[in-house]
Amino acid sequence: KTIDNINPIINTCVADKDVVLDASCNFALPDYTVDPALTITECSTYEITQSPVAGTIISDTTTVTIMVTDEYGNTATCDFEVNTIDNINPVINTCVADKDVVLDASCNFTLPDYTVDPALTITECSTYEITQSPVAGTIISDTTTVTITVTDEYGNTATCNFEVKTIDNINPIINTCVADKDVVLDASCNFTLPDYTVDPALTITECSTYE
Repeated sequence: KTIDNINPIINTCVADKDVVLDASCNFALPDYTVDPALTITECSTYEITQSPVAGTIISDTTTVTIMVTDEYGNTATCDFEVNTIDNINPVINTCVADKDVVLDASCNFTLPDYTVDPALTITECSTYEITQSPVAGTIISDTTTVTITVTDEYGNTATCNFEVKTIDNINPIINTCVADKDVVLDASCNFTLPDYTVDPALTITECSTYE
């Protein structure tokens, strides 16, 4: 009676795989035990198994282990990577809502970091980052469109826009008024007032458009 106490030899393992996630961010592992790249040297009858098993749903890069077990219980294993690729753009379900902001005494408002706004909701399979333009810390003095961009680790992107509407609740300041005027009446004892709103002596400080 012959006994085989020698472990199987996996000459060539399954090669690493690049696979594309579906719209649900999933990929179902196929049966890699029949992969034509897999070559084995073994004296006895054997079976090949894989872990995770065929049909397992993965959403990120996963290590798959191939195990060869002969009829005497001798084993050999090898590993390969199933690298998941995401080629689907992120989805911005809800953008940041429009904002009403009040200008300060210098007619300015500093944009905060809107990438962490709780209203912003995103659906995305992969790791991603959120940026805004203009960036947080930018000084604005008038209504400004802000763009949010979501970029995943594979370079897929999505954008949305919202308005930061500046409100001026500070009264205008008349720095210098029109000077008193000495005018001469005409022969009818009249004088027609000119347009003093354009008098060059008149100086005004005001954030907004005014008349």
